[in-house]
Amino acid sequence: MLVHEIIEYNAAKLPDAVALVSENGQQTWREVDDLAECVANFLASAGVCRGDRVSVLSRNCIELIAILAAASKLGAVYAPLNYRLSPAELGRILDDCKPVILFVHVEFARDPDIAALVGAGTATVVEFDHCAGHRQLSGICGETPARPDAERGHDDDPLWICYTGGSTGRPKGVVLSHRNMTASAQNFTLVNRIAPDDAYLLAGPMYHVVLAVPIGYWLAGARTVIMNFDAPRALDLMQRQGVTRMVATGTIFKMLVDEMSAHPREGLRLRNIDFGGAPIPVEMALRASDVFGCTVGQIYGQSEASVLSTYLPPEDYLSAQALPGDESAAARLRSVGKAAPCVLVGVMDARGELLPPGDRVGEIVVKGDTVMLGYWNQDDLTASTISNGWLRTGDLGRMDADGYVYLVDRIKDVIISGGENVYSSEVELALSAHPEVDEAVVIGKPDPHWGETVHAIVVPAKGCRPTPEELTQFCRDRIARYKVPRSFDFRYELPRLPTGKIAKHELRSPAPLETAYKTNATVR
Repeated sequence: MLVHEIIEYNAAKLPDAVALVSENGQQTWREVDDLAECVANFLASAGVCRGDRVSVLSRNCIELIAILAAASKLGAVYAPLNYRLSPAELGRILDDCKPVILFVHVEFARDPDIAALVGAGTATVVEFDHCAGHRQLSGICGETPARPDAERGHDDDPLWICYTGGSTGRPKGVVLSHRNMTASAQNFTLVNRIAPDDAYLLAGPMYHVVLAVPIGYWLAGARTVIMNFDAPRALDLMQRQGVTRMVATGTIFKMLVDEMSAHPREGLRLRNIDFGGAPIPVEMALRASDVFGCTVGQIYGQSEASVLSTYLPPEDYLSAQALPGDESAAARLRSVGKAAPCVLVGVMDARGELLPPGDRVGEIVVKGDTVMLGYWNQDDLTASTISNGWLRTGDLGRMDADGYVYLVDRIKDVIISGGENVYSSEVELALSAHPEVDEAVVIGKPDPHWGETVHAIVVPAKGCRPTPEELTQFCRDRIARYKVPRSFDFRYELPRLPTGKIAKHELRSPAPLETAYKTNATVR
């Protein structure tokens, strides 16, 4: 099944049922498909062909669904941009995927740096707004004649390029097919037992492949409520729209629990909240269940596996609560659950052999219809990441005899802050470009709010004393704000392994190292 065909099916069977809701309005399934058809005609008239890329720079809005579906109808590839990136980072992504059309929300089109960036590119730029007026997507595309019928695409055709930070500093474009996205959507439909009367809150950024989650709700004909996250507004919207389910990062999870505890809302219809992005304390999950009066679950996955690889269902949390003395039930809450439906999950040793269940730790690997086609323009990286159909996740873990997977550590030096992946090498490159920095290394620092924050250890150049404020501003000019270090240490030298590589495990150790000089080392 192709992604747009889900919308077309619902438009035929449930034409007047509400499909999408936002703070600016709502659309029925017929209206969603009509807008997608309108945009597809516009794209075809602009010369977009099968395999061409269509990009968009915007916060969450209903129009993004129409652009995705329009690209799907044409066999084009949807390549959304992370609006939180710096213009330099956006430029590297645009150079990599080379979109034919770039939709830019007026909010970003007014930014002179972004305007200069897109103006210098080769893509045709289309500015749009979701408010009433001549810049609405329906108005821009509405006068385009209908395109001629075309041959139906294939389930394994590329649909989406989801860009993630590269551990080498180069963006990685994860290429996902229609089969990848619909298989993941079907998994969500099954594990969440989605019903037609469900309403899903989509509050995470829609440039993420987490958009596979609401597609699972579309399969059931259920509603999706779209917003840009703010805890008080989210709870108000959930109350008004009767939201029943959502997926949240640990940071959003905690903000909602805190807001609900401080300002309770009556009449919420929440049935379940799943959290993902990074594990959260069991106590927080149970507190959320109590505060909202709903069940909780946990998802584990990554963009390369279309979000969902394992799932820890509400039943495991309920069992642990019902059996407080059962150590095995309690231990399972420290896992990330079992393999999702139609997904194979294993643990592989350094020789590429699958390990039997037990205490041995290896790399978590995933196989199935959710595994990506590969990385855009990076065949060597694809070959080293997918071997005999197994996706190497880069995460260390183990699997018990019952199939529960336990994360042990991350192989790659990824810092997960507020659900966003921050690759240390990107930040280290930015810091090292400062003339007063001789060497810099970045690690994650535990944080009760964000999960982790970016912490930098800097060796100043001889005779220099850079300040946190100077380095913070320097980084903000080069990388996204969420990647900028929040705290700094300054050292005379960095600990090293015999190979000469920096011993990051020593920097993560609580044992103090010699400090070059003290300063106000935390920046807000």
